[in-house]
Amino acid sequence: MRICVAVAVLASVAAGCVAAEAAAAKASAHRGSVHRTSVPRPSQSAAMQVNVVRSTAPGCEPNCPEWIAAQGQIDGTTVYKFKKVLSRIGRRHVPVFIHSAGGSVEDSYAIGRLIRARGLDVAVTKTGFVPCAPTDKACLKSAALGVLRGQPEAYHAICASACAFVLAGGQRRFVGLQALVGVHQLTSFETRIEVLRTYRVETRKG
Repeated sequence: MRICVAVAVLASVAAGCVAAEAAAAKASAHRGSVHRTSVPRPSQSAAMQVNVVRSTAPGCEPNCPEWIAAQGQIDGTTVYKFKKVLSRIGRRHVPVFIHSAGGSVEDSYAIGRLIRARGLDVAVTKTGFVPCAPTDKACLKSAALGVLRGQPEAYHAICASACAFVLAGGQRRFVGLQALVGVHQLTSFETRIEVLRTYRVETRKG
């Protein structure tokens, strides 16, 4: 169901719901029996990780779709990470799959502007990373070049608070039936300090 929702969100990313679900089930069944390299597992409290990801849907090679996976808290390093990834993909138009509880408002503005300037689509979707098997030379070579392997997972993906500004930057914006978008009123605080000086005037009697 998770992959099917993701396909409905952005059809260009998946090779087919049935095949993808079968692959996910097979991977889950063999996860404990095969030694694989490690992949990022960002939490919502961790700084956002931004990676280029290539689909592991069966039968998609050599034209497997790719996307930018952005997951975690938006902070002062996130804009740089996006710029680095955008530079890596060159002029290619790949969608951004975001899963974030929010973070820095100013940085989310900047990321949204970067995405809009490149004309990229944004979908609220998690990415489930698939580690490379030790014998998969193509996967290992791809990972060394900064392209990871994975599958979209729209089920309970979130884009809350400042993340909404990144979503708004998309040329087209997609939210699946089981994904969540949360917005709230922004509050800004200003601290004002006033220094008051008191003078005492004394007169001398001559």
